[in-house]
Formats: sequence, C-alpha cells, structure tokens
Amino acid sequence: MSWIELSLDATGEGVDWVYSLLAKTGFCPEIRIDRYSSTNLTNLSSPTHTWEFHICLYLASDIQVYSQIQVIENSFHSLQRTGLVTQIREKLVEQIPVTGNVWVNVQEIGEKFAIAKSHNPGLGDRMIIKTRPSLAFGSGFHPATILALQLMERHIQEGMRGLDLGCGSGILSVALAKLGTQVLAVDNDAIATQATREMVIDNNVETQVTVKQGSLGSGSDLGHWLGGDIHRGEDLTVIPATANFDFIVANILGRVHIQLASEYQQALRPSTTGGILITAGFNQDMESEVESALSQNGLRLIDSIYLDEWVGFVHQCGF
Repeated sequence: MSWIELSLDATGEGVDWVYSLLAKTGFCPEIRIDRYSSTNLTNLSSPTHTWEFHICLYLASDIQVYSQIQVIENSFHSLQRTGLVTQIREKLVEQIPVTGNVWVNVQEIGEKFAIAKSHNPGLGDRMIIKTRPSLAFGSGFHPATILALQLMERHIQEGMRGLDLGCGSGILSVALAKLGTQVLAVDNDAIATQATREMVIDNNVETQVTVKQGSLGSGSDLGHWLGGDIHRGEDLTVIPATANFDFIVANILGRVHIQLASEYQQALRPSTTGGILITAGFNQDMESEVESALSQNGLRLIDSIYLDEWVGFVHQCGF
C-alpha cells in the first residue's frame, strides 16, 4: 500500500493544536513526531523561525485521500496564520518509515516529572508519565501544561483529594496520582475521557483516578473547551460544587475560568494547606480578567509563573 506523507514543523504549543484539530476532522492518520535538536536545526523549513518539532502524518493513498488532505489543510490555516505551524508539505511514500519516534522520547518538566514513552533509568527519581499519541488536548509540549505541572509539584500534597477539570489527554491526572492524591478526572469530550482512561491504565494508577465525562457545575453547559461540538460518548456528569475537593487543577480556556470562578470557590474545601486552585490555559491578555474573577469570589492568589506569553496561577480558598 502507498501512503501520502503530510509533514510540517511546529512549536510546542502547535503540537497540541494539531492533535485537537485532527480530532475534529474525524480522521485518524498515523503520526510521527520528532523534536529538533541544536544539531539538526539546518533541517528546518524556515531558518528564521525556531521550530521545536517535526510532525509527519500518513494517510492511505486511496480514492478519498485528497479530499481528506483538503480538510486537514483547511483545519490548519489558523495555526499557520498565527505562526504555530508551517505550511503542509506532501509526498507519496511506499511505506511508513520505521525511523523516527511515534512520540518524542523524553520531556523533563520541573523538578519531579518526565513525560516518556516508557521507563527510562537515566531519569533518576523523576516521576515518569508514560504517554501515547492521542487526539485529546494535552501532549505535554504546550506551555500551559508545563506550567500546570510545575505548580502541581509545588503545591499538591500527598493524601489530598481533588479534581482535574478538563482532563484532556490525562497527563495532569496521572501526574496528580503520582504525587499521591486521589483524582476525579472530568472532561466534556468523550475523546478526552477515553484518552485519559488509557493513560491511567498505562501508568498503573487506576486505583487513584476516576474518569467521567462531564464538568463542574455549569461547566457541563459550556460545550467543548476548544469550541465546536462535543464528542458525546455518555451522559454528561454534573459535579456539584459542594466543598468536596482539597484541590482543583484546570488547564482550560480563560473564559471558562471566569465563568466557573464562583463554583471553584464553592467546590474547594477550605483548610490551611488545602483549598488549592491551579489554573492554566490562558495567556497574559486574559491574566487580569482571570485573576479579578477569582479574587472577587474569595480566592487568594498565592503563586504565579509564566512561560512565554502563558500564565499559571495558584489561588487558595480561605476559611
């Protein structure tokens, strides 16, 4: 069988958007991702731009392939306009190359975590989050995911019980479990909840993570975090905002944080060490609006970090 290879370069943020937009097309191409290193920067399609990853998609060369290519190209136009990916290059190949990684081998994040395909003894005492490619948001390359992981290792304590709101690929849920917590992972989208269940099994944390399709309070009425239609696989579960959680981690859009600010406060259990809200998924354009909405609902800002234009907050619910 022949294949059409579609290749493009991307930033770390762009990788997540490629996966999310592919999910909307309904196509499931074979995917290869490689990280550029300082020794192969000359291979970049645009030497004036710093690209982090090279992505190849493989579609079976059949009667439908060119209509599929057109849909994918149209889906990526917004990413190209904003400088997150390059133009797509295409060529005919006789087989999918066995060289290259189905997923980037290792991504070390913060002081405690590493995202990898399998156990790697060279990572020492880092907590390894085993991943596989999925069409859910949260590859581990997006700056917002990195910020959330860094804040989690600072503020989440063993024995806590909390909520991963908008769990996406499941990376944050698994990381929370590896920090010794009990986690309820929820997302409005069935693709995301399926990806999270798979990652939970891959990382042997099934006894610590419960996965449901749904959201906190009115979040179930807000649709897909990224816009568009929800991939419904089951009835949406509404999680009541009734002081049940020691922490909430939410790596979702800024407008959703603003909408749910009062329900965050109501869902957290106040304590001297708990009542922790970690928010990410928004940039500095939304920073003041998100902080204002949270503080007006009794959540006190105790930590914040930045990566490029992206922001991560930690708030605490007082007594």
